[in-house]
Amino acid sequence: PVIGSLFTEAVRPTPEDPRPVVY
Repeated sequence: PVIGSLFTEAVRPTPEDPRPVVY
């Protein structure tokens, strides 16, 4: 996920990037 992204996938933790998304 990309921090600050407007995509729905960004708010979901992924195996590649388990870090929480901060808006």
